Amino acid sequence: MAVPIDTRQAFRGVNDLLRLVEAVVAADSHDEPEWLEWKSALDLSTKAGCFSIARAILGLANRTPDRASLNCEGRGYVVIGVGPGSVLGVATVDPAALNQLIEMYVGTSDAPKWTPTYLYLQGQAVLVVTVESPQAGDRIFS
Repeated sequence: MAVPIDTRQAFRGVNDLLRLVEAVVAADSHDEPEWLEWKSALDLSTKAGCFSIARAILGLANRTPDRASLNCEGRGYVVIGVGPGSVLGVATVDPAALNQLIEMYVGTSDAPKWTPTYLYLQGQAVLVVTVESPQAGDRIFS
């Protein structure tokens, strides 16, 4: 079974992203598709926690444009604080601090484009990182 959500369009805005988070909670543990990663528990204030996010950002940014375009208009998503059947939440950190920690691994000027968004589900903070669509001619991000 796939993640129970329509992927013909990208998820934009808080309501769309919240539907995505709810779909992750409703998914089976074996449902993780190539356009979506979930991490049920990460410490966002540490290098190790942010390295895990950075690795997912790089993986999503390095998909081939033709494959990426099959779902969510090519965008990729990393959802932190939930998993199939569970809402654990994350301790929020200042977005500037989060950016600094992740940029150590993905770079700044010629890096993949990504956006962090905090949401709340069942009283728990959840982070959704949106990774912009890869384009033909993009260099490989390392």
